[in-house]
Amino acid sequence: MPSVSDVEQAVALATLVCKSAEAVERFLAFCEQQARDLLHPHGPIIMALSIVLKIRRTLTGAEIDDVIATTVAGLQLAAERRRRAEWRKGELAAERFRAACDHPDEAALSQSAPDRMV
Repeated sequence: MPSVSDVEQAVALATLVCKSAEAVERFLAFCEQQARDLLHPHGPIIMALSIVLKIRRTLTGAEIDDVIATTVAGLQLAAERRRRAEWRKGELAAERFRAACDHPDEAALSQSAPDRMV
């Protein structure tokens, strides 16, 4: 929730480019949506920074970079683990399929054509 002074300042700035109160409202709604759209892909990083800031109260540029790097590394590690788990599921499904296909064929061939070797 923005502070009262933030809202007042936003309205004052919007009146520089808008003629009516309705236009100011629409413009501010548009700006809020644009801000959400810009920040949404970086949600985990923003959350990590806000948590660390609440704990430590201040951060240097290097500390901010460290929080971002740690968060990005954690996200990449989680994505790689998901990718590997999906790959392993595919391998297991292929093994089950191969086993299901191999055994019935061998039994059918040995019974229907005893002179053939597999």
